[in-house]
Amino acid sequence: PASPTAGSETTPTPGDAAAVDAAAGPVLVADASGAMKPETAPVPDAGSDPFPPEASASDAKPAEVKPIGAYLGNNDVLLRFDAKQNIWTRVAPRTPITAGETLMSLPTFRTHIVLADATVSLSGGAEVEVLAPGAGAGSDAAEFGLRIPYGQVILNSGLNGNRIDLSLVDQDRRVQLGSSSSLAVEVRRVFVPGSVTTRQPAPVEALWYLTSGSIEWNGEKVEAPATWTTVDGADSAP
Repeated sequence: PASPTAGSETTPTPGDAAAVDAAAGPVLVADASGAMKPETAPVPDAGSDPFPPEASASDAKPAEVKPIGAYLGNNDVLLRFDAKQNIWTRVAPRTPITAGETLMSLPTFRTHIVLADATVSLSGGAEVEVLAPGAGAGSDAAEFGLRIPYGQVILNSGLNGNRIDLSLVDQDRRVQLGSSSSLAVEVRRVFVPGSVTTRQPAPVEALWYLTSGSIEWNGEKVEAPATWTTVDGADSAP
């Protein structure tokens, strides 16, 4: 190679002693003119923090989800479905309950949970999904809602009554319970014999029992005791 001219920068080759000397010198960076000049650290302004905190995604606080009720726990068993792990886990006593959770009670247990100021009992192996307030159809917002695929559920309203959205698989109902009223509903699937090729989802049949208090049902006020059924989407007269 040609000998370098005087005053020019040299590029060290591997194993060259000049590489050791270059490592100890300043770091060279290219400026806009293409010349090489030593890199210098910026000087902070007077009064500014020389080490400002870095913003990170973890600093942003997630939106707080307000619980609708709680599971108090009284020598019973309540399970909650974990969609991420696809398993059922047991709920500890005094655990808050939020919208979107799927809960289940096991057979031979009567499990009590509190939603708003109403007491909800799951009996005989029941599954429910807690709906957000006002999630059902209609203009008047409900205090909470329940989707009941199957099982027995007992609703005991508070002192001021409760407006509740109930979703029974393919049927939606909105009930207005009076003060200190008790409404029991049993949702079951009716077996229909048939071949595999013509098999359809089992139709839903709901049995309603108003044991105390009153309820506004289909625009009419019904006093206890009263019973009625819902078959093929049609309600019988209480």
